[in-house]
Amino acid sequence: MKRMILALLIVLLTLSCTACGSRNPPPGEPSVSDGTAEPNVPENPPEDEDGLSQPEKIPLDGQTVSYNQFPIPEAAAYGLTGEEARLYEAAVSLFNRESCPEYFASDEHLSLILPGVVLYGQYEAEDGGTAYVVGFERCFIYDLGSGLEDISSPAYTSDCLGGLALLTLDENGILTAFDEYGDGEDESAVYRICGPLTELAEEALQPGGVQEEGKTRIPDAEDVEGLLLPYLNYYFEN
Repeated sequence: MKRMILALLIVLLTLSCTACGSRNPPPGEPSVSDGTAEPNVPENPPEDEDGLSQPEKIPLDGQTVSYNQFPIPEAAAYGLTGEEARLYEAAVSLFNRESCPEYFASDEHLSLILPGVVLYGQYEAEDGGTAYVVGFERCFIYDLGSGLEDISSPAYTSDCLGGLALLTLDENGILTAFDEYGDGEDESAVYRICGPLTELAEEALQPGGVQEEGKTRIPDAEDVEGLLLPYLNYYFEN
């Protein structure tokens, strides 16, 4: 008799534990697994038609955008990939509001710097990386923050500077050296930048400089608006 009562108690205890372990949580209570709540997994950022992730656009509603609210340009804003993306990112790393704060500190009207390069030639650098001889251009955009009522037709002024330069990237696409032909330098600086590309150096020393026809322009923009409008459409909306 005692054995039957003991067996019955064991069965009742087992059923009770099973019911406790399988209860449904009340509404609003997180599911529990291994004693911890499952984390909220953020949604993947939207992608463009090339599969590149896009940042969430900054909404504009008539407010003035200060220089430090303009995102630092990315290669993805222009659909650049591979070697062109690496070259563009290297150019941006040299001239932006974080690497050159003195430009913005000295001019309250400066809103943004948009760089671009024209690829003239390349050769193997002494450190094993790749040296790119380029026409290096940076466009200084002024008073843009108050001129974004319509991002398809922004109001701003600009000033673009350019010249012969050398960007050296390692095998991972990281900028390791930068050289630029400066005002007052003689022709030896051109040969220094062009390295073994002596014909390119000689062309650069001609009155018209290097002919850009047929050369790769990164990004593929012919003027300031060609640089600015894709940037605005990538980062902003109104």
